[in-house]
Amino acid sequence: MTHSHEFRRLGFIGLGAMGKPMLSHLANKLPEESRIWVYDVVEQMVDDACAEFPGRVLKAKSAKDVAQQVVSPEATVRRW
Repeated sequence: MTHSHEFRRLGFIGLGAMGKPMLSHLANKLPEESRIWVYDVVEQMVDDACAEFPGRVLKAKSAKDVAQQVVSPEATVRRW
């Protein structure tokens, strides 16, 4: 069972041939309060996505910035 509270802040890196459609799907299907932080090496791709989904898709400065926006400082990272 999935709870909407699990999807308030998401990170997405890469808006290529597969990434852009995946991002669009997430932006359309996730709860309205969800925010998606996005980074791509082609800055125009990120700008276009932010313009398509204003206030929902947010521009990150780097892949590290994406992680910092979506992972809480209290989170524990597990190594397999």
